[in-house]
Amino acid sequence: MDKSAIHPDIAALNFKSLHLDSIEQEHQAWEHLMYSDKISRRNDGRLLYGDLTRYAHIESGGWWCNAGVDPRSFSSLQSPQKPTTKIWGCYKPNAPRNKVDEPGKFIKYEHPPKADLSIFLLDVPEQIANRIYSKARVNPTNSDRQSGFWYCVWKYNVPVTIAEGAKKAASLLSQGHAAIGLPGIYAGYRSKDNQGYEIKARLHEELAVFATPVRDIKFCFDYETKPKTKQNIEIAISRTGRLLEQQGAKVSVVSLPGPDKGVDDFIVEYGSLAYEKLSFEALGLREWQKNNQELRHSPPSPPKLLSSIERKQRQAHKYNNDSQYDNQKLESEIQQKIKLMDSQELASLVLEVANYFKKPYQENDPQTLQMKVIRQVIRSQKEEIIERLSSNEQELEIHPEQRTRLRH
Repeated sequence: MDKSAIHPDIAALNFKSLHLDSIEQEHQAWEHLMYSDKISRRNDGRLLYGDLTRYAHIESGGWWCNAGVDPRSFSSLQSPQKPTTKIWGCYKPNAPRNKVDEPGKFIKYEHPPKADLSIFLLDVPEQIANRIYSKARVNPTNSDRQSGFWYCVWKYNVPVTIAEGAKKAASLLSQGHAAIGLPGIYAGYRSKDNQGYEIKARLHEELAVFATPVRDIKFCFDYETKPKTKQNIEIAISRTGRLLEQQGAKVSVVSLPGPDKGVDDFIVEYGSLAYEKLSFEALGLREWQKNNQELRHSPPSPPKLLSSIERKQRQAHKYNNDSQYDNQKLESEIQQKIKLMDSQELASLVLEVANYFKKPYQENDPQTLQMKVIRQVIRSQKEEIIERLSSNEQELEIHPEQRTRLRH
């Protein structure tokens, strides 16, 4: 997950490598993918030769991402009950198989065959969940929080962003956006029944849970240059978006400028602030459709040559984003260290950070950058730290300035 703009904690919670089970002497990928009772099997329960051959490549290893909780269970929950967890997910094999109908192209992701497609609602660590709640200006009760992040997103009408795939959803979650991953651009709605017959288009049952009145829902799909692929993206967003609007949601579209294809690539290249700007400038569904129609009838622009200044700016963006990735790892390490500190050590750390920024300091000095990350962690955990220090106040010799600095 390196260089994917994914926070280490989100990666650790949701992605895992699959390998040969030393006890069962079978690759774990078979168990994760081949669970549907609709798969034809031999009399002894084993897979048919055709499936064993077709999926032999999965034994080369790869990573698995579980799809998370089932939002259809939210309405019947009594907090702090936990929602149902799905067994569906996706597998990215190290040696993907060829596409039968497109020679030279590969199937990058495998989903459980003969199983209904689901949506990705990834597990979110507490500090990122709190950031998303704060951005949405909601404060779920402790009881609701125990029912999970996505339950709170649903109940408190938190804005969501729809992306294609688990990795892109993980990248957006890492930036502080409640991102839902679709397993394909057309996976947000159904237009055929289980027998393959045409039906009136309707939202995917899980996505429909989040189609609530006045909820802000953004689409952020890949940047594309191929006319056919661009047309498919336009159709998918327009159809899914209209169905969401029919339920009262406010739909808009984030347009990536390219040349980087996915939002994860864009954030790695240009940084999180550049994405925040794009998200802020998202066009409403109708305006986005009108804009696309105008572009189709405009002559193509010649490719832009970057000036030396623009090249330097792009390099600076890349450097800044690499630093941000390092900061995320440092932030995760500091959070763990704070949890292991006793109250006196914690109080001393608060005062040390406060005193550091009272004196003159160099902005780009490594110690300053580290202190800024520590300060950010302290601020994000302010209530918890105050509670820890207050509960042990009689045992501590807390300087008045320590208490003042923390509360402000």
